[in-house]
Amino acid sequence: MIITEHVVVGTLPTKATTFTVPGLLILHVRNGLIMRVRNYMDGSRVASARA
Repeated sequence: MIITEHVVVGTLPTKATTFTVPGLLILHVRNGLIMRVRNYMDGSRVASARA
């Protein structure tokens, strides 16, 4: 299992504003192959960026 924390930084073209969204990525690996990926992001930050 591989677990990473990350921050997505982006700009919305319609608003020309920058946003950041923290997240967590979990990879389940078996025999060198990725079997499952789960990506969790802060939903309130995503909603704020879209509003």
